Amino acid sequence: MPNHQALLPSTLRISVEHHFGAAQLSVWVDGKLTYSFLLNGAVKKRMLLFKGVQRYFSDSLEVAGGEHLIRVRVLSADNSYDQSASIRGSFAPGSEKILTTQFDKNNRSMRLSLQ
Repeated sequence: MPNHQALLPSTLRISVEHHFGAAQLSVWVDGKLTYSFLLNGAVKKRMLLFKGVQRYFSDSLEVAGGEHLIRVRVLSADNSYDQSASIRGSFAPGSEKILTTQFDKNNRSMRLSLQ
């Protein structure tokens, strides 16, 4: 009997917490661009003086089972931010992993985690 479980794709859930008004999110799996999305944020007022943008985004895509190198690039609409980060992960067929992308409040650093 063939093992159909080994043919099942894995799910990569993309979770982003950002402070951008608008930015392009791109995801590569093993060097191939597999996902692109325009992030946008809603302005939140704090004490009527400060305006900050905080937004959460989540989506998912299928990847083949096995070891993969995932690269994320975020480019802000005004070109003030352009950073990439990579993370390696092993995907069991039929499983789900969450790729979390977070930024500090000033959007200076980007952190990736894969769970």
